[in-house]
Order: sequence, then C-alpha cells, then structure tokens
Amino acid sequence: MRDVNLKYLRELLEKDVNITEYLKRKQGVDFNTSKIIEIAYDLQSGSYIEFSENNKLYMESYAEWAAHIIGQYAGRDNKTILDAGTGEITTFSYVLTALNNKNIEMVPYCFDISWSRLYAGKQWIQKKFPKHYAAHAFCSNLLSIPLHSDSIDVVTTFHALEPNGGKEEEIFKELLRISKKCLILFEPSYENNSIEGKKRMERLGYVKGLPELINTSEAKLIDVIPFNNPLNDLNPTHAYIIQTMKKQSIDKNFEVHYTIPGTDLTLEFQKDSYYSRDQGISYPIISGIPILKNELAILSTYKDKVQNEHQNEEFSY
Repeated sequence: MRDVNLKYLRELLEKDVNITEYLKRKQGVDFNTSKIIEIAYDLQSGSYIEFSENNKLYMESYAEWAAHIIGQYAGRDNKTILDAGTGEITTFSYVLTALNNKNIEMVPYCFDISWSRLYAGKQWIQKKFPKHYAAHAFCSNLLSIPLHSDSIDVVTTFHALEPNGGKEEEIFKELLRISKKCLILFEPSYENNSIEGKKRMERLGYVKGLPELINTSEAKLIDVIPFNNPLNDLNPTHAYIIQTMKKQSIDKNFEVHYTIPGTDLTLEFQKDSYYSRDQGISYPIISGIPILKNELAILSTYKDKVQNEHQNEEFSY
C-alpha cells in the first residue's frame, strides 16, 4: 500500500467517499484487507469521539444494555476484560462506567489496529472518563493478538469484527485462544438482517455466518440478543454470548503480560519498547501506546549482549 496517497484519501473522505470501497477497487480485491481497514479507520480518527459527544443519551443507553448482558452472562467473579478492536475506546469507556455502576469491576485491556484512534481515544478519556484512563491500550491486529492463551476472563468486541468478512474463522479462533471464560461479541447480524441490510453487508464486506462458525468451534453459543434501539436499521447490533469449553483452573496470579503477537512468548518491558529474548526483536512504544504488530518488529539482538555486559559489571566487585 505504499502507493496510497493519504492526502488524496483525506480529500475523498471529506466528500463522503467510502474509503474501504475505494481501496478495494484500487487494489483489485473483493474483501477488506487488514491494511485497508487500518487506513480507512485511521483517517476517521476522532469521528467516533465526535459521535459519542453528540449522542450521549444513545451511548449511555447502549452501554447500559451491553453492561447488563455482560453482568448477566459473564458474572461478577472475573478479573480481566479485553475489548478487541476498540477504536477510539468510546463505547468501551461507557460500558466500563455502566459496569462500575453495577459494582462490577475488572482490569480493562483494549487494542485497535489504528494507533491514531487509540491516541485520540486516550486524550478524550483523560478528560471524559479519567477513572478509565489507565486502561491498558495497545496497537495490534485481530488476527495476531499479543496476549497469552487463556489469559483474559471476558473478551468483547463492539462492531470490530464487522468489516472483516471472509476472515471470520481466523479471527474467532484467535479471540477464543486468548479467552479464559467467555466472549460477548456485539456485532451486526447478517442472519437476522433484512434483505436490504444483507445486500449492504455483502457490498461492504461485513461478517456473516457467526452462529454456525461459533457452534462448530470449541465453544458454545449460549444466546443471540438484539439491541432494540439501533441507529441504523440496516446494521442492527446483536450480542453473541459465547462460553468457552475450556477446563477452568484456580489461578491466583492473574497478571496479564504482552507476548509476541499470536504466540505465548512473553515480552519484557524496556522503557521505550517491549523486547523478546527468545527472538531478539523489539516492538516500539509511541506516546505510551505499545505497537505490537509482527510486521513492525525490529531486530535488536544486541540488547542481550549489552544487558549481559551490565550484569557482569554489577557482579564483578
């Protein structure tokens, strides 16, 4: 995508051109690649904050509905929650507030493919929801999540799967890998949509077939609940409540560590990066946000040599 003219894309966006459709035509593909999704949403950074500011009552109503479902199906004994594909952290912040109002508190984690959206969101949260500013936010991809297997009690998405039509199985397997107890996916339902809505989802490359996919995996679809007050009748939100079929063990140490994306190889925090001794690679941190994408890993094997020399010096006296 090096031939993409971002200035021109901004001009198209200002003219209400659908960037994902434009990029698909330009690249000659009939699905949304990860890079297309990243570019399209990165260019929209700030728009979801603006929407939430202008639609506070709707956001609170939606968050109350989502928090009720999370509390009802996930329970109150969970320690961690992750919002995958969190965007500008707007919906997640409202939901965390609604959960807190129900005396349900979990250590929050969230990530998005777009660094700009996370950066915009963290600035907004600092003013709007200071209690949630400390939420662990990192930049990554739904296809390769930088967390240990079975490390998160409750995994949520809020229309994050939506533009990933054709990659449903791959993404769901990754979400299931990191989840310990349950997943609650707030996504559009192709199966329950109108004929017009289905055509729109097909044209935009949205997900479909989630119920069948879930029921053929190592998980159980408990329920599918519609949100009865959608902003767009052609894109109705449904909550997919999914229980993992994993054996539960007593785990007193619930601390979550970042890993090489898609693996269980732990990364070490080193001031301006996260480092893997196993692979000799580093992932940068920009403005406090870790960039944990495999394609952005930096070969840095010399770090171990320097650290070993320092350790030898410390014990040479």
